Amino acid sequence: MDSFIKILTTLGIIAALGFVGKEYYELLTDLKNQKELIKSQADEVGEVVAMWVKKSASMEDLKNYSAQLTAKKNTLDAEEERKLAEKREKITFNEKIPHDGKPGGTINITLDASKSTPTEPGDDMSWNWISTDGKVSDFDPGSKEISFNAEAGQYNFQLTVTDSYGASSSEIRIVDVSAEENEAPKIIIEKK
Repeated sequence: MDSFIKILTTLGIIAALGFVGKEYYELLTDLKNQKELIKSQADEVGEVVAMWVKKSASMEDLKNYSAQLTAKKNTLDAEEERKLAEKREKITFNEKIPHDGKPGGTINITLDASKSTPTEPGDDMSWNWISTDGKVSDFDPGSKEISFNAEAGQYNFQLTVTDSYGASSSEIRIVDVSAEENEAPKIIIEKK
C-alpha cells in the first residue's frame, strides 16, 4: 500500500508540474512575442528618426532660424513697448515745478472731470477719485475736480464716474512732476 501511495503522489507531482510547465511555456512564448513586437516598433521609430535627421536642417540653418525668431521677437517687443508708451502718453500729464530761487518746492495740480457726461441725458452722476499709489490723500474723492500740491515725482489716480443706474466708467491718469530746473552758475573772472 505504501508503494501505491508513493506512485499516486509521484503521478500527482508530475501532473502538477506538467500543468505548471504548460503555463510557464505559454508565459515565455507570450513574453517572447511581446519582445519581438517591441523590437520591430523600435526599429520603425529608429528608421523614422534617421529619415528625419537626414532631411532636417543643418545646425547652421537652425542657428539662422533661431536668429530670425529672436529678431522677430525683438521687433514685436519693441512694437508693444511703443504702443504702451503711446497709451501712457495719452494718460500722462507732465508738469514742472517753476524755478523760484528756492530748492525743492511744489506745484499746484488740479485734475478736472467736470466735463464728463452721462450716456443718457438726465442721469445723475457721482465721482470717485482714488490715489492709487497713496501719495495724495488730502482731497474730496467725490468731487468733480481734485487739487493737490505736488513735489517732484509721479502721482497715479483712478476716477470712476457712476450714473444713477449704477453703470460706471473708469479712467486712470498719471501726473509726472519734474523738479525745478536749475543750471550751475557761470563763472566769469576778470582782471582789473
